[in-house]
Amino acid sequence: MIKQLEPAEIIRDQYGFWTHPVFSKYLECVIGDSEGMTGEQFEELKLHFNVDFSKVEMEFDAPEDVAERYWDQEELEAVAYWNPSKPKGDGDWFLVSINDTEDGPVAWWAKPKNTIDKQVNLMDQFIESGEFDKTLNDFFGLPESVVQSLKEVS
Repeated sequence: MIKQLEPAEIIRDQYGFWTHPVFSKYLECVIGDSEGMTGEQFEELKLHFNVDFSKVEMEFDAPEDVAERYWDQEELEAVAYWNPSKPKGDGDWFLVSINDTEDGPVAWWAKPKNTIDKQVNLMDQFIESGEFDKTLNDFFGLPESVVQSLKEVS
């Protein structure tokens, strides 16, 4: 079931970290104490919330003085002075997490998937399941050659 992820109020902790509460709850249920998620889990996450994600790394995005405080002076609180840039491109990007990784702080942004993309994905799943053929045969009585032609076009 798709549960559209929507923006939430951002209240960063003393170090500048924050995670969307609904996103956080999902991660706790799916990956628990694991260090990360598999590619398959990431794809399921995108489908579950009907979003695309983009990652912005502090190393390449923060002002130089903030980056120096974090990496050179090992000042964790410097993250609080980083205001992650929204990803380039179209879409209503909203922040879902600012967290630390072994490569440094990252910001994860999400945007709702295009409805057309979602419909195409559902149609692809319908075709791949074999139900497309069955529906065309059962309801329209189309010959197999016509069904194959329609599949190639879609």
